[in-house]
Amino acid sequence: MELNSIQRNMVFQNFAMAPGDILNWSFHHRGRGSATSRDTMEFRIGIPSGLPTGSLPADAYGFSIVRVGTTNTGATNPPAGSGTINPPVALANGWVRYSGSYQLPTTAAAGNLNIGFIDTGTSGGSDMGNLVDGVSVEKAREVDPCCPPWNPQTLIDSLQYVGSGSVGAPYTLRLAPSPTTTQSIQLYLNYIHSINASLTALQIELQLYDQGNGANPLPLGNNGTGVGPVSGMGFSANSTSVNYHTSYATTSTVYVGTATPGTSTTPSSYPMQVGKWYLVNTGMWTDTGKFFPDKCANNDAYVRIQALRGAKMAEGGYVLQISNGRKIVKSVPIRSH
Repeated sequence: MELNSIQRNMVFQNFAMAPGDILNWSFHHRGRGSATSRDTMEFRIGIPSGLPTGSLPADAYGFSIVRVGTTNTGATNPPAGSGTINPPVALANGWVRYSGSYQLPTTAAAGNLNIGFIDTGTSGGSDMGNLVDGVSVEKAREVDPCCPPWNPQTLIDSLQYVGSGSVGAPYTLRLAPSPTTTQSIQLYLNYIHSINASLTALQIELQLYDQGNGANPLPLGNNGTGVGPVSGMGFSANSTSVNYHTSYATTSTVYVGTATPGTSTTPSSYPMQVGKWYLVNTGMWTDTGKFFPDKCANNDAYVRIQALRGAKMAEGGYVLQISNGRKIVKSVPIRSH
């Protein structure tokens, strides 16, 4: 959408929220009219005052989540706001992906809150600019506080598409946890090590499973056929770095479904196929063996790339769908242009 297609506006959706709830958010942003001047906008909670005549009245509440600025070539301002804000990720054709999480203040009132985007400036005047796509906003799933800070939601948030050519070509996935996630796991290990000195390492291992070409993943409990090598990441007590490994060989990152980490233009050694479901399973244990109960140790995400249908197909559009095994919880657009 173009946020400023006619005049300054806020585009929003109503969410049922409670104080302390956490929102995981991501969106794609691009400027329209300039390669040097940024179109700027804010992702926020609450309709503000100062909108054009005829707009809905301002809400009694207002919380700024993040403010971004992007040119039509993908140059950015450092995103600023509240909560966790991940580094921007450059996409094709000048688009930039912004993401993070935000916890509603405990002083906020519970209820249905308006959450959305508002223009804060454009390079082309008030009636053009601020292009937005690929929006995902969802409340974080409740997790067991006794489990380590790695769960189905952090796994889902950490998976990124890595292509090997056109969007219809075989692909792989990159596991890219946010710095906040890896830091939380490290602090957790440091804590349990301080209680029990024999616990010096924590491993999170990933295995990919072929789930077939059906409309949905296989029923829960049926992993399908294991494909590709084991990969994952390891943490050492009181360390300042993460050991990423594929088939236990140290690398700079983790690629799911590939034995030899490649680049965005190099096919993986295990080519994941468009249109097929895959299960990404993670198992977690310490150097003393199985330490966590199954509800903490095993976390799953189901992924496939699907061609968009109808009018969207004319754009050559595809979407990376991520499911928790019961429903699609995240859809990330992948464009061929």
